[in-house]
Amino acid sequence: MAPESIASLFGQGLAATTAVASATALPNSLSDASVLFTGSDDMDRTSPLFFVSPGQINCLIPSGMPSGPASVRVLRAGTVAARGQLQVAAVAPGLFTANGSGSGVAAAVAVRVASDGTETVEAATAIDLGAPTDQVILELFGTGIRGASSTAAVHVQIGGIDSVVEAAVPQGQYAGLDQVNVLLPGSLRGSGNVNVALVVDGQPANIVTIGIL
Repeated sequence: MAPESIASLFGQGLAATTAVASATALPNSLSDASVLFTGSDDMDRTSPLFFVSPGQINCLIPSGMPSGPASVRVLRAGTVAARGQLQVAAVAPGLFTANGSGSGVAAAVAVRVASDGTETVEAATAIDLGAPTDQVILELFGTGIRGASSTAAVHVQIGGIDSVVEAAVPQGQYAGLDQVNVLLPGSLRGSGNVNVALVVDGQPANIVTIGIL
């Protein structure tokens, strides 16, 4: 996992009830649960929480976590209810999918920009590349990407074709959500369903798909 990335913890008795964060400024506790990460620097950092339930907690890996082995503790009313181990790295790219499983159609949109500046948003399942003079930018959403050493270290292949990455940045609206903007090559026109392969600083993400008309 990477700092400021979205993580899910699974277990039993992690929280008394189900609770969801009600604001974009995430709380450090929900229901009776909180989560502490301890990095290789032996510092405890409290995790912001998206969601808690008895069997699952969705949280944000705290910022500033150093690379290396780390531990995690789930606390209920201040008492340790569960423990675990993880490895922290600068990047740990993962792409979101429409069905939430991590495979299949990407959670993405494509923006087609015509020569006159008109923009059209295309669904990831049916991307129309338009006229040869149009530019189409695929906006992929994921996590664990923002720590890339540079945009040049972010590589995307679509249908086996190396594609130009224009940006790989925090999405800005939601905690932990990253966005990768990729220029779709015109040569993909009519390709149908194709794989999207993302690699960040040599670390591959899960393979997702898009549909190109």
